Amino acid sequence: AVCWLRSFKILAYLSLLGQVTMLVGLAIIMVFSMIAAIETQPAIKAINLPGIPVYFGMAVFTYEGIGLVIPMRRAMAEPHKYPMVLDIGYVFMTCLFISFGTIGYCGYGASVNASGITLNLPADSPWTLVTEISLIIAIFATYPVQMFPVIAILEGLAFTKVRSLSVLKGFKLESARNVLRALLVIGTSLIAISIPYFSLFVSLVGALGSSMLAFIL
Repeated sequence: AVCWLRSFKILAYLSLLGQVTMLVGLAIIMVFSMIAAIETQPAIKAINLPGIPVYFGMAVFTYEGIGLVIPMRRAMAEPHKYPMVLDIGYVFMTCLFISFGTIGYCGYGASVNASGITLNLPADSPWTLVTEISLIIAIFATYPVQMFPVIAILEGLAFTKVRSLSVLKGFKLESARNVLRALLVIGTSLIAISIPYFSLFVSLVGALGSSMLAFIL
């Protein structure tokens, strides 16, 4: 239902909530990782050559928000300030990603679970539950914003190129748009559920999709 929202400004407030809960979850994970690094001192490698391709794909995917550059600029009250906002955001997120990755690896080493570092957290700790809930809320709140340009493109194609859909108006048009958005959510959810090693899939998407999109935009 959240993906049925049409206003990017409303989605921006929702995304802010998601970013806050994401930071909470990451902070807890980093604390657990630092404790594990002190207690267990796992063996770590400075360079893992076989993992470099996966790393680059994952690193590019972390900036998947590149597709929102144009919609966000259009939604701003003062678009001329967008380059400064974008630069600050990139610097902050880059520092956060580097810190999170470094601390997480120092805490668990090669034993980091391929399906997510949350699976390395103590199962009996209430903070693990808080972390999982925070990350769930973050995904729920940021997903509509990430899908905003995709939905805009699909709706533009479907309701202008398909003859049976291009004649719809009023309530029927809005209902058809909602159905399209619901199908998109269901489709992406099924893909995420059906892929066993999702981290490798994310790396592939980053290497093939996000890199090309970044060059285009």
